[in-house]
Amino acid sequence: EEKTIPMMRVFNVYNLDQIDGFSDKSDTEAIEKLPTIDEFINMTGIKLVPGSPAFVPSMNWVHMPPIDKFDSNTSYYATLFHELIHWSGHKIRLGRDMSNRFGDAGYAMEELVAELGAAFLCAKFGVTGEVRHAGYIENWLKVLKNDNKAIFKAAAEASKVVEYLMRSAEA
Repeated sequence: EEKTIPMMRVFNVYNLDQIDGFSDKSDTEAIEKLPTIDEFINMTGIKLVPGSPAFVPSMNWVHMPPIDKFDSNTSYYATLFHELIHWSGHKIRLGRDMSNRFGDAGYAMEELVAELGAAFLCAKFGVTGEVRHAGYIENWLKVLKNDNKAIFKAAAEASKVVEYLMRSAEA
């Protein structure tokens, strides 16, 4: 016959201030902003609203968390560039089709353009480090398998977008 017997356990708990060599992220130095990129972003005219990273076509703005929510300025700016590329596709700017849903070939192509464009902007502004935006790779692969020129089309579109953004920031 099985019997359940309650048992008390004791745990030693320490305040973070009592632990040497451990730092809470909130106590570390702030992530460094890059003024050249911030100036470029501001010059594009993009409207940034606090929230999870996303472009909202119906409102024509980008949700973006504060920089201190990211592990590094690399991941912050790479994410911001990705959303900026989506923003450029709005009907009042470059007019890309933004009506596709996740899983559609059109959606995967837009994500590929956004990721390539973000990589181009990272290179242009010297944002280096490990950037991971691989959540859409499965959909990209479908598009790339079905169209062996898709990568060239996406790269050409991304290049066009970067040129557009650079011109709009100069104006």
